[in-house]
Amino acid sequence: MKTSRRKAFTLVELLVVIGIIALLISILLPTLRRAKESALRAMCMSNHRQLMIAVIMYTSDWKGTLPFCNWGGGDPNGIPGWPGWLYWEKYRKTPGGGNAGARYVEEDVETGVLFKYLRNRKVYRCPFQNVEDVIHKTSSNIMTSYNMNGATFGYGQAPPAGPRPPAWRVSKMTSFIRDGVCFWETREDIAFAWNDGSNYPMDSEGLSKRHGAGGSVISCFDGHAEFITLKEYNRLYNVLPGRLWCNPGKRTGD
Repeated sequence: MKTSRRKAFTLVELLVVIGIIALLISILLPTLRRAKESALRAMCMSNHRQLMIAVIMYTSDWKGTLPFCNWGGGDPNGIPGWPGWLYWEKYRKTPGGGNAGARYVEEDVETGVLFKYLRNRKVYRCPFQNVEDVIHKTSSNIMTSYNMNGATFGYGQAPPAGPRPPAWRVSKMTSFIRDGVCFWETREDIAFAWNDGSNYPMDSEGLSKRHGAGGSVISCFDGHAEFITLKEYNRLYNVLPGRLWCNPGKRTGD
């Protein structure tokens, strides 16, 4: 009686199969990586849109006034306890001022005035960044990957002569050009760029490079978000006034 025997793969056949699989993986990996980056970029853009929706809702509740941008980690008038978009110094876990070296924690973002509209700490974090990667624990990127344009607070400049109402430097939404930049994702490699929650749009406090596509996402006062290349950002940096330098309190916008 004859018995059938299973024919095994030869070593050459096995190596050919492994080679084909390796080739397919090498072809597919870049495509999968680009797809993942596109998905994460879309999530980041969604975060920006939600932040701007929260800003618009806040301005609706406060007669068109924008939230304080946490410039210098303090308050706009030397009044203790002034709430900012990112945090409220009075209620932070480790109060001490953004420039005083106090340590931040992730949940401090819940003390900010926008959190009641968002109710989700993930909105403040770019999906390309993990909080574990934050080296400088005294920087506000413990709470967020994004920052607000200091133009909303006149970049902290002294007031003009004459009497001014409380929070005089906190501007109205209608004071800004519609495509002016409100939020951008600041460079992750410079500690000082993260001392409070807002910045100048200069190179040392400029656009993040973690998106890996030669640019990053910004959001504007009209509520829209867009991807902007680092080259275009640097071009806008030299335009005064412009989309970046849009301080309504100065003719040159800086």
